[in-house]
Amino acid sequence: MYSVKECREMTVWESSPDVYKVVCRRLFTGCNWMLLAIKKKTNMCKVGKYIGIHNYEMDTFSGNHFNLEVDLISLVLIPHIEVSIRYMAALQHFNSGTVVEWKLERSAGIPEYIFRYVFWAFKPAIDGFVHCRPVISIDGTHVYRKHNIKLLIDVAVDANGQIFPLVFAICANESQETWTLILNHLNEHIVTQCSGICLISNRHDGILSSVQHLPEWKEPYAYHYYCVRHLKANFQKKYPNKDLHDLMWMVATDHQECKFRRRMESIRQEDERAYHWLMRHDLEKCTLHADGGRRWGSLATNVLESFNRLLKSVCGLPVTAMVCILFKQMAERFVERHRGASELMERGVEFMPNPMKRFDKYRRRAHWHSFLQYCNERNIFEAHTAIHQNRKNNIHTVNEANRLCSYGKCPIYHMSRSHAIKCFQHTGLGPTDYVDKQYSVAAYLNTYSGQLQPVGHVRRKCPSASLGGGGNPAPGGSSSNVPNCQGYT
Repeated sequence: MYSVKECREMTVWESSPDVYKVVCRRLFTGCNWMLLAIKKKTNMCKVGKYIGIHNYEMDTFSGNHFNLEVDLISLVLIPHIEVSIRYMAALQHFNSGTVVEWKLERSAGIPEYIFRYVFWAFKPAIDGFVHCRPVISIDGTHVYRKHNIKLLIDVAVDANGQIFPLVFAICANESQETWTLILNHLNEHIVTQCSGICLISNRHDGILSSVQHLPEWKEPYAYHYYCVRHLKANFQKKYPNKDLHDLMWMVATDHQECKFRRRMESIRQEDERAYHWLMRHDLEKCTLHADGGRRWGSLATNVLESFNRLLKSVCGLPVTAMVCILFKQMAERFVERHRGASELMERGVEFMPNPMKRFDKYRRRAHWHSFLQYCNERNIFEAHTAIHQNRKNNIHTVNEANRLCSYGKCPIYHMSRSHAIKCFQHTGLGPTDYVDKQYSVAAYLNTYSGQLQPVGHVRRKCPSASLGGGGNPAPGGSSSNVPNCQGYT
């Protein structure tokens, strides 16, 4: 710790059962700092030689300090983690069904536990996810600017298109091992009853490797898609051309394969290298037209990024304070949104306002369309869209029985498009009959029907939830079944 605090870097020069010698990393630039320790027969170590003066100016602190490793950071966090374990135990005690998973390890020569990660999910969030769209965005944000500690967050989207925090995790580093553990816990505790989940993430190597090695996150159980905003940001750095940027975004957002191919050909004509760069990035995982509606129109993890902005006041705080603030934010969110949903139900509103804005736009546009019915029994139509906003008159075949159209537009947002609405009006069905119930006020109300109970203040230490007493989380294990804590009010 001295070397880190004093902004000095050292390296091991010699290490054996009897001799341990460390020198300054700037030895070859003339710094003579050195410490030599010799092990005696009594198993005690004696400092044989010590040169304590560095002959160069101190640097300012850098997060890339050579000796600032994960194990050292973890030891610094242990006092906070001990308090956090007791607080997490209280959360579980007063909020039955809340899940907490720990990973604490011992390393050779270090008597204390080393913190690796903690994962938690509040019970109301676990229950509420069933009524959300089956789409999960995952990402991470830095907790402490000087260290590589990460807060990993998984969020869903509720019936009104708002952020629904699912799970949180704090980890010592973001790696394949960490993401594998997080995704395993997510599958075990959150999505175990669901199938066909859409997982949206950036292309972090840890996430890609984890998904590749976990069968439960492969098709048809789950579908992994990439955040288009991350892809666009990388594309912009590689090819600084505004016309290419606009074309690339249209490629991702086009609803029809014919338009997708047309845009890609325009990119090829503009810059052959940019075209091949995009083709190397598995575009089926980055475009709306090829996702079969599994994204529900979500192109990016921007909902998660907007939630990250809410966490700016949290990052940098002790772990317990961070968890406490997130807990209170969650409680406030559930109370306010449940109250709002109840008011909408009392007024007889069927669908949430945000998705209905899109649907109302489609319904207004349908007024200018025309159609021709081909089959009475199966309700097959040919819809002619009106010329508007520089768009030409298009012809769509609509199959009411299968809820399909020839351009595959209907499934993307799980609601009828303008040409389908025009045809359905003739069948006597209400246009909202083809708006998915995941957009309903009832689904929104059920999402936020859970309740969180206050934890209160710690009056005395709970031995069963500490690192040093009985009932400890096992090294490398979890503490999801913490014994009953009577030390909280």
